[in-house]
Amino acid sequence: MVYICISASYIQMPVQKLESVSVSVELNATSGNWSLDNSGRFTCLHSMQAAKTRLDGWFVRKEFLDLDPEDVPAVLDFLNQTGMFVNAPTGKEFTCPANPEELRQFQSLVRLYLISDPAEWRGMGKGFPGKLLHYMKWRGLPHFRMDWSGEAPTAVISAGFTFRALMATIQIDKWRQAKHRKCARPECETVFPIQGGRFNKIYCDHICGQYQAIRGYRKRNALKKKAGKLAGVEPNEIEGS
Repeated sequence: MVYICISASYIQMPVQKLESVSVSVELNATSGNWSLDNSGRFTCLHSMQAAKTRLDGWFVRKEFLDLDPEDVPAVLDFLNQTGMFVNAPTGKEFTCPANPEELRQFQSLVRLYLISDPAEWRGMGKGFPGKLLHYMKWRGLPHFRMDWSGEAPTAVISAGFTFRALMATIQIDKWRQAKHRKCARPECETVFPIQGGRFNKIYCDHICGQYQAIRGYRKRNALKKKAGKLAGVEPNEIEGS
C-alpha cells in the first residue's frame, strides 16, 4: 500500500473575482460607561447585556482619527457611543485605550497603516509598545453576511468592537486600492483620501494649504531682508522687489 502525502503549502486555492458586489463595515456598538479615574486612566465595565447600535465603520474611523486625546469629554463621548475598543472580558474593568497617550499611539498606528502598503505592515511599528503592535498584527476580517435587498448584493462585515471595525475598513480600502496621504503641514496629523486622481494634492484642506503658503511667504521675506541687510539694501526696497 502506498500513501501519498500532499503538503497544504502546495495546494493552490482557486481565486474567484466578484463583480458588482458592494462591501460595508458595521460596528455593533454597545453603550458603555467610560470614565477617567484619578490615576488618569480610561476605565469601563464591560457588559454583554448592553443595547447594541449599528454604526458605519468608516464614520467611526473618521471620528476616531479626528479625536484630540487631550479633550477628555470628547474622548469619553466617543468611547461611550462605540463601546469596547478591543475584545474585553465580560463583567471586568476594562482599560484599553488605557490613557490619552495610548489613544494617540493607536491613532498614529491607524494612520500609518492607511498610508502604507500592506506588504510593509509586518515590519512597521518600531518605537510603539508591544501591546499595541499585538492588536495591529490581527489580520482576519470579522464575519460577514450577504444583504440581497439592494440592486447589487452587499457583503456586510460586522465587528463587535471598535478596533476590529477600524482594521476592517483599512483592509477593505486596500482591497479596492484606495490611496491615502498625510497632510504636508507638519503640525497636522490628518490622513486624507486621494480622490479623482488628484495625486498632486498634499494638504488635507484649504486652511492647511493657506497656512503653509503664508508661512512660506514670511520665510522667504525674512531671508530677503537678511540678504538685503548683508548687502546694505534698505528694507523698503526689499518689500517692493
